[in-house]
Amino acid sequence: MGTHIPLRADVMLNLEYQYMYMSEEFSLNTYTLGINYLF
Repeated sequence: MGTHIPLRADVMLNLEYQYMYMSEEFSLNTYTLGINYLF
């Protein structure tokens, strides 16, 4: 079990990093759209 946890954490961090890097502008646009939708 000890060998699965670090590997899984590494994959999760890698996916999170790619998501933040690839969708930086998209997330900002989504945030703006969310604000416009709420107000």
